[in-house]
Amino acid sequence: MPVLFEGVQPTAVWLHQLPSGRTEKFQPPSADWTKPDRLDLKTEGVTWSCSRKDGNLFDRIRAGDLAVGRLVFAINKQTEIGERWTECDRIVSLQLQEQPDALGRELRDA
Repeated sequence: MPVLFEGVQPTAVWLHQLPSGRTEKFQPPSADWTKPDRLDLKTEGVTWSCSRKDGNLFDRIRAGDLAVGRLVFAINKQTEIGERWTECDRIVSLQLQEQPDALGRELRDA
């Protein structure tokens, strides 16, 4: 389950599982923020790329040699005439923070 904590120092974590009734404490990130011109995140066989040329969160997603598509950030507006989805058309700021434990950790029963 993805979790995002907003505030002075936003934090995003991914929990593979959280048993009912359990809690988990997270420390705020301690590394410095950088402002890259582009971002390439690589996982097992998949590359997520952001070049900041438009409003796409990731403008190119590839699984090996296969182009999978893109990932956009869209907002749903409800008006008198109905619903309307609007995509972002630019990225104002891109910040990156490297963490040594960014691969995550499994929660295990004690």
